[in-house]
Amino acid sequence: MNRQEELEYFFSYLKDLSYQNPDTYITKNDIYGLLRTYDTDQENVSYKELFPYWIENFKGSNINCFHSMMQSRFLQFHNDPVYDAQYIKMYVSVKPEAMYETVNQIFKFSSINDIKMLSKVADVDRSDEIVLRIEKEEDAAKLINFINSNEYITSNARLTNPFVQRAGIVGLAYDDMLSYNSTIALFVEDYLKTKKENNTLDTISLSDFQEYIVIQNENIFQNFSSLNDFMQNPEVRQNIARFEYNGSSLDYAIEDYANVAGLIIQSCKGSDDIGHFIEGFRHTKDEGASYEYRSSVYRALNREDQMIDYKEILDSYIRYAKEKYGSDKLVALYLSDYAAGNQRAITRDNGFRTTFVNNISQDIIKELTQDNVFGYVSSLGGDQR
Repeated sequence: MNRQEELEYFFSYLKDLSYQNPDTYITKNDIYGLLRTYDTDQENVSYKELFPYWIENFKGSNINCFHSMMQSRFLQFHNDPVYDAQYIKMYVSVKPEAMYETVNQIFKFSSINDIKMLSKVADVDRSDEIVLRIEKEEDAAKLINFINSNEYITSNARLTNPFVQRAGIVGLAYDDMLSYNSTIALFVEDYLKTKKENNTLDTISLSDFQEYIVIQNENIFQNFSSLNDFMQNPEVRQNIARFEYNGSSLDYAIEDYANVAGLIIQSCKGSDDIGHFIEGFRHTKDEGASYEYRSSVYRALNREDQMIDYKEILDSYIRYAKEKYGSDKLVALYLSDYAAGNQRAITRDNGFRTTFVNNISQDIIKELTQDNVFGYVSSLGGDQR
């Protein structure tokens, strides 16, 4: 089967499952489980005993191989990662008996070629057991070519799940701080719930889901008419809280969901258009387009006619920045740099950058500070170094 046929079969299976269980809902966890075990024997083979060997194998290399309780189910493989960068996400799935040597070969090649990455390997057999997050397009292309030309790896390869576009045996995605597969499961769960509640289980199909996801993308992420409803989903709320905990604001989380929804739409077409995939990935790195989209999210979530307290926005930023940077001069320099057109001069912490971009202009800074930024910053108290 090609990937489109796999997708059609997947929805046919969900349709049969829905008919067989008329009194229960198919949950996100059920769907995620199907994606996680796709094309595996589902025997729950453990790789945890291999972790010490991989750690030992990469000692002294530029690959930092380590186990962290932050993600206890995975072994980490990092090489000089930029933690807030956008990464191409690549999945590789192989038979359990080939797992040890496949991991050795992939990361040895990555080390020799100094490929910057933020990657991981799961502790059990699953369809996304090797997750490679690569910063640079040229490095991703180099690694894809290595994997697809490696006879040992390709002869032991299995299929990644059908929602993932494929370059040979390598699955491709981008999801920033979200989980691509979890987001797929989230939308498919809502789709099946809608079908059940509308007594339209007979219409479940790939083509019907394609129509659904296009409409959802339009209403949630483009015209924002359903955005508030979407944000009430418990998982979405949890992910938004995680974004905020890591210093990003609500609009960054919504932008990430929008990017993943667009990728799902493209992937559900069933064709592996790698050129279109790269275009989508580059769009996620386009800072101008990103600012523009997040500004539209901000406007959608905030009434345009409400009174905006510009002084409170400026003062709250200054108080935070003085504590963060410990220097009035540095805070004043960042504000002046922002007023000169550098939006990145304002930290993303607590959503300050988005709030400034949408509300604080050069003229407002000039007016509030009476054209004396350092004097205004210093007047709020604190260190004047």
